[in-house]
Amino acid sequence: NRKMFLKYVKDSSTTTELLSSRDAFKFVGYGHTVLGWRLHIENRFKILLYRIYGLLWTSLGIYLPIALMISYVNEFNNFTPGELFTSAQWFSDIPNALVKALTLYLSLWRIDKAKELLDEMDKSCIRQEEKLQVHRSVQRCNFIYSLFMGIYICYPLSTFSAAVMFNGVSAWNVFNPLVNWRDGKWQLWIASIIEFTEVLIVVCYHHATDIYPVIYGTTIRLHVDLLRQRVQRLRSDDTKSEEENYAELVACIKDHKLILEYCNILRPLLSRTIFCQFLVIGLLLGLCFTNLFFFSDFWSGSATVIYIVGCTCESFPFCYICNTLIEDVEELTMKIFQSNWLGAPRRYKSSLIYFLHKAQQPIRFTAGSIFEISLGTNISLAKFAFSVVTIVQQFNLADKLN
Repeated sequence: NRKMFLKYVKDSSTTTELLSSRDAFKFVGYGHTVLGWRLHIENRFKILLYRIYGLLWTSLGIYLPIALMISYVNEFNNFTPGELFTSAQWFSDIPNALVKALTLYLSLWRIDKAKELLDEMDKSCIRQEEKLQVHRSVQRCNFIYSLFMGIYICYPLSTFSAAVMFNGVSAWNVFNPLVNWRDGKWQLWIASIIEFTEVLIVVCYHHATDIYPVIYGTTIRLHVDLLRQRVQRLRSDDTKSEEENYAELVACIKDHKLILEYCNILRPLLSRTIFCQFLVIGLLLGLCFTNLFFFSDFWSGSATVIYIVGCTCESFPFCYICNTLIEDVEELTMKIFQSNWLGAPRRYKSSLIYFLHKAQQPIRFTAGSIFEISLGTNISLAKFAFSVVTIVQQFNLADKLN
């Protein structure tokens, strides 16, 4: 309901009912329930209905690329260049979405384990300002989830509107054995609504696999920042004994170990899903730019621009977070070195040196153990889009297709 939505999204000045770090994945869990992946009911009849629903949802997602291939075989000569590229850019992205969704589904236990580690990290948030910082970060994560969902849904809505309402054609030309959209106005609307539903399912798969890395990275940055603040306070209270100071240092070392464990639990999942995205990002953007520059009218061009924004959201935000995370870790290392360790006992200094050594190791992620996940890699792979456009220009393919 609206009250619950505002609780997890809208920032407020109240300090009651503060959210915990695991609530950053609250909307992610709701999304998995919609996809048929999470079961939160005990009634056997409802369980059966939910499983049928999940099976139907998955079947429609798998049917979509098969239906598009049948359309290419049966009606290739009827495609206009704009319709062909609109369909092709989406067809190229469907296997990517299905593979990423399967990978995520088989690794849902990792997200559950990550939530447990967040609960452990929250135990170190004793101060009220730390709890407020966690609360606001969680609200930011759920707001980002909602923002991404809005962007992703805009694509099928805009493409559907541009094709059906303004041009009077099918948006993606998905093969339908029951209804042929060319037979009349009502057939067009019925077929378009069916294919819109099928496309929306794949869009939800994309959203589920693209949003969790952003939220995951945001929570890492949050707890690295909280640890940095604790390091700054080490041996700053003159009323505390050296034993208490040493206990605080040990607690910081344990917090850092939890952060590294949290990073490692989702690292294999990230590696596979981001690798899939890196493989297709250049081709997708190339098809989009070709369609936009050579074959689109105003309405279909607007839908293509929205699709380009969605493609950018699939990898760019997490790549940006990875870059900033490296800077956060470097700042943490500097704060450890600049902390008040002069005059500390030998045991304290030895532990601090160990902490400094561990903290100097940067937190990096790789895609498929091949590509480093960073803005540089993302931009380098996206540049392939300009190669696609250049090939179209040099071989004069646009005029030939027209």
